[in-house]
Formats: sequence, C-alpha cells, structure tokens
Amino acid sequence: MVELERERAEQDEESRAVAQQNFEAGCARALNVLDDSGITLGDFLLFVLNPQSRGHNLPTKRWFDFMIRTDSVESILGFWAVDSETPLSVRDRVKNWMVARVAGYAALEGRQLTKSGQLRLRAQEITVQSVLSFDFGSVYDTFDQLAPVMTSVSHAFATSRRQEKKGSEYIKSRKRIVVAQSLAGLMREHSRLNNRVANHNGLYLYATGAQRQTISVLSHLGVSCSYTALHVPRNPHRVRYRFCTFASPTDPQLDADKQRKGRASLPGILPTLSESCMKRVRVVTESGDYLGTYDNVNILDPVAEQSAGRKALDALESGTASTVSKAHKPNAAAMRAEDAHNAFLKAGPLDWTDIIHSTAEAEIWRESLIDTICCIAVEYGGEDLQKFQHALDKMLQPDSKQIEVHTSDIYPLQTMDIDQASILGNVDVINAIHEQLGFDKDSPEFKNLVRILCGDQLTVVRIRSIIAARAGHERDGESWTWAKPIPGLFHAEMAAVTCMMVAHWGADTGTRDPSSLWFHNTVLQRKGIVLTSLPDYHVCRDLLNVSLHARVLHCLLKVSDKPDLQTLGQSITTLAQLRTYATRVVDEYASAIQVAELRAGRRDGRKGPFGDDIFEHGALGLRHLTGLRTFARLVKTGRSGHIILALKWLAAVYKAGAHPKYAREVLHLLHNILHVWPPALRDLILNNWLVNPTGTKDGWVPLDLMQEHLNFWIKKIYIAHGSNASWEWLKTISPCIDVLRKLANQVHAALGSYQGRKHTPADLTRDIGALMKSLAEHKVYELRHGRYIEGVEPVVDLYTSGLKALTYGPNATLEEFNQEFLTLQERSRVKPLQPYVEKAAQAAPTEAQGAATVSPPAAVGMVRMRAGADDGTDDYSQPQVNGATQPDRASLGGDNASDSSDSSASDELEYDSDGLDELMLSFNDEGGVDLDPDNEWEGNSSDGDAADYDEGLSDSDEE
Repeated sequence: MVELERERAEQDEESRAVAQQNFEAGCARALNVLDDSGITLGDFLLFVLNPQSRGHNLPTKRWFDFMIRTDSVESILGFWAVDSETPLSVRDRVKNWMVARVAGYAALEGRQLTKSGQLRLRAQEITVQSVLSFDFGSVYDTFDQLAPVMTSVSHAFATSRRQEKKGSEYIKSRKRIVVAQSLAGLMREHSRLNNRVANHNGLYLYATGAQRQTISVLSHLGVSCSYTALHVPRNPHRVRYRFCTFASPTDPQLDADKQRKGRASLPGILPTLSESCMKRVRVVTESGDYLGTYDNVNILDPVAEQSAGRKALDALESGTASTVSKAHKPNAAAMRAEDAHNAFLKAGPLDWTDIIHSTAEAEIWRESLIDTICCIAVEYGGEDLQKFQHALDKMLQPDSKQIEVHTSDIYPLQTMDIDQASILGNVDVINAIHEQLGFDKDSPEFKNLVRILCGDQLTVVRIRSIIAARAGHERDGESWTWAKPIPGLFHAEMAAVTCMMVAHWGADTGTRDPSSLWFHNTVLQRKGIVLTSLPDYHVCRDLLNVSLHARVLHCLLKVSDKPDLQTLGQSITTLAQLRTYATRVVDEYASAIQVAELRAGRRDGRKGPFGDDIFEHGALGLRHLTGLRTFARLVKTGRSGHIILALKWLAAVYKAGAHPKYAREVLHLLHNILHVWPPALRDLILNNWLVNPTGTKDGWVPLDLMQEHLNFWIKKIYIAHGSNASWEWLKTISPCIDVLRKLANQVHAALGSYQGRKHTPADLTRDIGALMKSLAEHKVYELRHGRYIEGVEPVVDLYTSGLKALTYGPNATLEEFNQEFLTLQERSRVKPLQPYVEKAAQAAPTEAQGAATVSPPAAVGMVRMRAGADDGTDDYSQPQVNGATQPDRASLGGDNASDSSDSSASDELEYDSDGLDELMLSFNDEGGVDLDPDNEWEGNSSDGDAADYDEGLSDSDEE
C-alpha cells in the first residue's frame, strides 16, 4: 500500500514537470512571435490588459484567462513592488503609485464621511441624550464602515507584530479608541463641521475642571473644541457678580459694569446643554411627583486689583441653588393637595407616647445599637473579624419600610441670584423654582398637587412661617397649603454631632476625666478644639468616631476576657458569638439605667463612697456615640422605619443638648409622619427623603447632603472667574452639573484608571490602639465607687433629660407645640373674606359704577375670629398666635400683602419660642463644614434667656 502511494506520487511529480516544460516552451514560442512581429512585451501587456481594448474577444479572455484567478493580480503586483529581484527603480515607481492611490481613496473617504454628517454635531443639536449616549466604540465603527481604507492603514500603523499575535481583547479595544480619536482629529482638520468627538472631549475637559488655556491648546491640536465654542452665551452681554462697592451710588457710569457690544450669536455647547437639561426636568416634573431641595450658595470673588467700581477685596454674594429628584414609586393619590389639607384639618395633636419608644420600639432600637457594635467590630477589629462582613449584612435588623435599592434621578436647576435667608427670600426662591419648571401657580393643576420641599432647619422654619402667615388670609395656590416641607437629615446629623461634642468634651483643665473627648483629643495629639469656635463638621465627627471605635473594641476585650484584638478575632468562630459579646457591651457598659441608679444612690446619701464619675461618663459616652453612629448607619442603608425611631431619640437629645429648634423640627416631622400626612403621602416621602446616586445598597444620602455636594461642584469646579464671573453663567452651568459628572465618569470608566467610588479611608489602627491603651490604663470602664471629679459638671443623660424637658412641666415643648398646631389648624379652617385677585386685574371702577361699588374692608387680611366670651358676638380683631398679634398685612409675601418689609412678621411667626443660641453648621470655603462659623455659641443657657432669639433674621428683619 505504501509502495503504491509512492509510485502514484512519483507519477504526479513527473506529470507536473512535463507540464511545466511544455508551458515554458509555449511561452518561449509566444515571445519569439512577439519578437518576429516587432512588439515588445510591455506594449503587448498594455494592449491586452487595457479595458478599452475590446477586439479579438479580449474582455472575455481578460476575465476568464486572467482576472478570475484570485492570485493573479496580487502576484503580479507583488513581483513589481516587493520582490528583491525587481529593480529598485521599478519598486519605487510601484510604491509611489500605490501611495497616490491610497491617498486618493483617503481623500474620497474623507469627503464622503463629511457629506454623511456622521461626525457632525452642531451646538444647537446637543442634548442630554446625545452627550450621555456618546461612545468611542461607535465612532470606530463609523470610521470602519465609511472610511475602511484610512481605518485599516491607521490600525496597521498602530499595531506591532507582537501585539498582532499576542494582544489581548482589552488592548485591542483600547487601540480602537485611540484610532478613532486620531481619525476624528484628522477629520476635524478636513472640515470644522466634523466636530462631534471634539465637542465631546471639550465637555469632558470642562467637566473635570480643565482651565481655559488647557482647552485652547488641545483645541489647536485637534483633540477638543475651543473654549469659546463651549462657553459662548446666547446673549453676549455680561453682568458680573455684584461684588463691588461703588464710589458714588448716584454715578451711572460707576453703577454699571462695562458691557460688551457685538452682534448676537448662536449659543455655545454648554448653554444649549443647559436648555436641554431644563427641558428634560420640565417633562419629568410635569406630573408633580418630585421632591425639591434648595440651599444657599455663597460665592466669594477676590478682587486682586482695585479699580473704579471694584473696590471690595473679598466680596461675598449669596444666592440659592436647587435640585429636583424624581419620586421613586410615585403615587397619584399621594400628590392630591386636597386630601393632604383635609388630613391636616382632621389630625390630632402629638401625644407624649408618640415621641417615646414603645416596648417593641425600644427593643428594636436596642437591637439596632447591638448591630452597630457588631459593624464596628467587624470593620475595625482586625482581619479575623472581617470574614463575618457578608453574614453580618444578612443578620441586620429587618425594616418593613426599607427603601428599595435603585439609582435616583437627580436634576439640578438654575442657580438663582436670591438670598433665601429671610422669609420673603424663601417666597422668591420657591416662586422662581416653579417658574423654571414652567408651572402656573393659578392653574388648577398646580393647586391640586402637593409640592414636597426639603432644606435645612432654617429653610423649613421659613416655609412653615409662610404657611402660617397665609392661613386664613389667602386661598387656592396663594395659601401655600400645597407646600409640604421636610427637614434634611444631614443637617440633623450635624446638629447631633454638635450636641455630642458639647456634652462629652469635658473641662479643659487637665487629665481628671480620661473618658472625655478633650482627653481623647489630647491622647491622639490632634489640634486643639475650642467649643465656642468648633472646627469643621468632619473634624468633629472623625473624633467622635475614633473615640467610639476605641470604646467598643476595649469593652469587647473586657466582656470576652481576651488580651488583644488578634486573640479576640481568633476566638470568635461564629457571628452569633460576636453578637453575644456586643449585647453584653450594650447592657453592661452603655446602660443609662445603671448610670441613673448610681447617681440616685449618691443623691440618696448611701453609706460609704457610692458612684463613679469616670465610669458614668464613659457609659453615657458609649451610649450616646453609639446612638449617633446608629442614626448615620440607618441613613446610609436606607432604613426609613428605623430612622423614625432614631428621630424620636434625637428629639430628646436636641432638647437636652442646647438645640431646641432642631428638637422642634423633629417634633414637626414625627407629627406629620404619625398623624398629619395621609398614608399615601407619608409612604411616598419615606421612600424618597433619601436618594441613591450610585444605586448601591449602602449608597443612600439625605436630600440636603446631595444639595451640598452639588453646591461644592458649583463653587469649586464650574464657577467662572474674572470678567466671566456672573450669576447668569452660574444659572447656565448649574443644570448641567449632573450630566457633566456622569460624562466624566463614563470617560474614566472607558479610558481612565479605576480609582473606586469612595475615598480610601484613613488608617486608624494607631489612633484606636492609643485610645484603647488609655482606656485600659485609666480603667474607665471599671466601676470603682468613690471616683469623683471635683469641679466638673457631670455628663447629662441627653435622652432622659431631653424627654423630661419635652413632656414635663407647664412650659413643656410638647405642650407648646400642640397649642401652636391647634391654633394653626383652627386658623386654616377660616375662609378668606374674598377670593385671591391679581393686582393687575383690579381695574379702577368707572364713575357710573362708583356709587354701586362696595369698597373692600381696609384690612382684607383680617379674618372673623370668635371672641373669648360666648355672647354670640364676633370680634374682627387681628388673630392671635401664642398671644402675639398678627401683622397688619394680609399675608407674608403674598400678592395681597402691602409693600412693606417683613420686619413685623418674623418674630411672631417663628414658632420656636425656646430658641437657644445654637451651634450653627454650614459648609466653609474649603469644602468642609463649620460647626460654628459665626462664633455664636456661648454656652448652655436656659430657654427663657433666649426666648426672643431668632437665628435667621435678615438685615431687614432686624431693622
């Protein structure tokens, strides 16, 4: 068999050799014929291969004898261009011809691609969808389809032999992006109309804070669009920030900035994108199922060189930034304003049982504290305990009102040149927001829908003051019954941090109280803190957290009888064992009842030394800090039901911690949740008072914190400087912030290095270790009767003392709160004397109508009120709120009001009669949070000492 195959192969070889000899002989005869005929080989080939030669059946012969073979053309061109036996001059001529042909194809593809408009994006066509749907992969596909020659040449030029053989898919995908970007730059040079990629790159550069010069340089390199294309407004005239103090207020030349003249031009990319964002938010909010948040934004513009009209070196302007968030699980029934108002009129007062944990709620709150202890142990207890992280997430207390994990839709609005510090300022802000959203406040659709508004404590107080001032005076939309204010939970946490700092700071007199925060701050060798001028919020919060971590881990060592954390971690084999230790920590070292018993025994005069100040302070410190950390954890994980329990605890903490206004706000919130809001509206708010920008299970943030983050981007990244600084520009750029941040994240995910979604936390191992050592050396959590600290006020049990102040006594906050609510409820039942009429529609009566026209009462805003005696008479005197006479004008900020300022209305309508000088919290210019920016706190004072204090009075109010 093998020999047979060998013989067959030999025969085939002989046949091929004979055929080759016959072929060469035939070619020799053909060449001889050409020579005999005087025809050169070149002339023959030119004649035979010329498509114009049609005689002698040449088209058929060319096709079937030559072109139908797949390797004929490539082989001949290969002989001429590559083969080393071919003369160099010939190879050069062939190469030049090929380069010219490829260049011609490239020019043709460039013209065709420009004509197709695939790379064209005019500024007027830019929308939110076009920005966020941009993908470099699709750009490469466009080039590959419409410009295959240039794409192939560019791809080959950028690929080495090694990459071609061993390149991964990731490298190939990145290479496609590079090729697409390079070709896009070339196409932009071909025609400025091919600007789609350049516009996208320019938006990315602006979104990441690139300076104008950087964008200009990259624009000249073909990478980005120009800064002018980004920034040019629809109206070229500019109005700078009012940051200047004029030399003469009567001089018109100094009273106005110099205006730039020129013809109107089409708007740039960013103004067009801003218009698109506003159109989108109007569509989203058309149905009314949204939540609005607003906060003041302070812009500081240092004037380096003074000139006429620009003298202030550090001028500060205050405006307002606002945001709309789309409601999750919207419910049409929840948004009916009539149902909400009727529920308000039928609601009962807030009972003392509503602000005290029931037996079941107290057990849930206790279990939540234990969960917090377990979370701290797992996160900071070492690698051996971190293995329980996944199991711990499943074991945490379930919450029936847990917010479903989703990605929240956030829509920033235009920044407003309105100071919202006063009551009238809030009226202007909310009216401006509704104007931006395209609402007609006189339309039935507007009047019939609830508008949920969120802000800090002062903002919410101002909104409620407006509602109270208009109750019984205005009707329909002007009555503001549609406004439902809710306080932001981030500012609530900041106020709680201040309470903890003041309650547990201790005396700055040495080392007599090793459980105090002053002592811990000294052990950690951190910068000193003065209570009357507290540092940023994050500085104080970090000190509280590291102190809590050390206390928890130290107490875990005590209940487990282990010498160190490593041994503790190795000894714990199940999560149930860790939870048992955490339960003992809460019951033995964070018990307010035990502290009360020790202090009661000392007051009762028991024989011998009784009680331990250091242990008592340490126990209260552990309990208070654990409660604060629990509140922050519940907010972060979106547990609305448990947050309500934390708010009940915080109401008492605020009252005892010199923050009665925040206590009053919590009472308002609890009252609304438990009694006032209809169930549908309540569930809608509990599902949306937190937002989740990342869509993760632990990514929930309060609405006011979301607004503070947007304010940071406005002030630090997107604000213009110098001659471009204007409120008009902030109005333009602020709606684009969320889109620009998403664009930057998309580019970073596609091309940048992964840096995670969170900042890397600081390594607190040494800090926690130092505090644990200090707690052990001073035996803080060992009960030693007779350890007293002379000259130092004992730490107050904030919860117990706060509950007493809220519910007990003739001036209890709860009683005053209910009296004010009932008064407002009664006034809201009174109908105005006349329907609301626009001033512009009130035409003067004619002379013929004058005699028959009845003039309205002098004080339209007065309402019919029953006098104190039951004599059947009516008293048209001005209504009373807490014994204070209402202002003469009909409503505060309403169109029926007089043109006078709101100076006479602020104090009467500020219901917080027990307002102490609080530690105010606000963001500073460096992006942090000041706990006391104005140095207003001067110590704990009684409620009566500051009954007339109004922390939000504007200059006009004080005048």
